[in-house]
Amino acid sequence: MHRGELKSDELRRWIANRFHHQRHIPVKDALILAEFDGPALRRACAGSRTTAGCGTARAASSAGCGPARPPA
Repeated sequence: MHRGELKSDELRRWIANRFHHQRHIPVKDALILAEFDGPALRRACAGSRTTAGCGTARAASSAGCGPARPPA
């Protein structure tokens, strides 16, 4: 893309994929945060997120705010 080698249909697919991904980030983060016990833990995680967001349970755990359920 940066070298200008994409065809127009490839660029359109990239744009559609990027839009879809960006639109669903808040939903994904909300689902992850909803699994935490108590609002204080959710606030702590939401305040400590990087620009990548909580993203996955692993990322949330590494941010010190993993779900409060026991490990499997």
